[in-house]
Amino acid sequence: MSKQSTSFEIGFALGSVVREFRRALRRPPVVVQAQAPVALSVQRIDPAFLAGPTAGELEHISDIPAIVRLKNVNLNDWYLANTREVQKPKRARKPKPAKATAKAETPVRKELKMGSLDPPP
Repeated sequence: MSKQSTSFEIGFALGSVVREFRRALRRPPVVVQAQAPVALSVQRIDPAFLAGPTAGELEHISDIPAIVRLKNVNLNDWYLANTREVQKPKRARKPKPAKATAKAETPVRKELKMGSLDPPP
């Protein structure tokens, strides 16, 4: 390493240390407040109630759709009432293109004339 890069690295490290030290001095001290004691009248909740659904409940939830579980809907009747066959859109008729009329004979070209390329005076 060159002398310049070494001195830069040292200066950068010292600057970082000074900055963090000054930041720590400027911050107000953190005051930790003691938690209020829990009243005896508050009942503790058994962790088993907070655990979530059991494996059997999860199996039931994943197998049966929500509309059946919550509203007791017969899916066959619901399907018949809420679905319909999609009608295929009719194709728009396109008119037949008009028959092309017979073209007249190709026009006769003017014959090329040999002559001067200079414009007339």
